[in-house]
Amino acid sequence: MHLTKEEFLALSSKLYEEMSSNMDSQTQDFYDYESAFDQLLTAFGQDVLEKSISRVSGNERKKKESKRGMEK
Repeated sequence: MHLTKEEFLALSSKLYEEMSSNMDSQTQDFYDYESAFDQLLTAFGQDVLEKSISRVSGNERKKKESKRGMEK
């Protein structure tokens, strides 16, 4: 796992700040509140998954290096 505890806590803190500033259950109807909640948690989950699997390269079109014996 490439994600450190500090990185996870930073992502969680960012999520909390976004939730506290953008979501208000007192003024929003339930559908809007649920939609905002779903969007924030989906983005959070994507960030955590990407960072826990591997480092994302700057160039998404760059080919990965092949390992010896793995070529066809």
